[in-house]
Amino acid sequence: MLRFTIRDVLWLTVVVALSVGWWLDHHGPPENSGRSIALGPPTDVEVIHAWARQAGKDAALILSEFKKGRVKISKKQVASYRESSAGAWVEHAHYRCGIEYAPANLNDTVFIQRTYPLK
Repeated sequence: MLRFTIRDVLWLTVVVALSVGWWLDHHGPPENSGRSIALGPPTDVEVIHAWARQAGKDAALILSEFKKGRVKISKKQVASYRESSAGAWVEHAHYRCGIEYAPANLNDTVFIQRTYPLK
């Protein structure tokens, strides 16, 4: 039967703590606690193209009307998280974007996901 002394348990605690500290230092998330520089909302043109793909329509009319200032686009970040993928950290952001064009009675929502590698 195995018997452990308090000294054995304390040594085991030290070894585990050092191992976890080393692993976090080498494999943990990046040091910057803020957003990555590249992370930002999608551009208005990206929203229009994403809507066109989702709706199965041509984006040309909406783009031309947008350039004339007749299309209203709203963007709101609804989620953001980081994950490790194949040893590299990436940041994900999800946006809910609204597109509104009154003459065509268009009021639609499109969801866009953006993914950026963190260095």
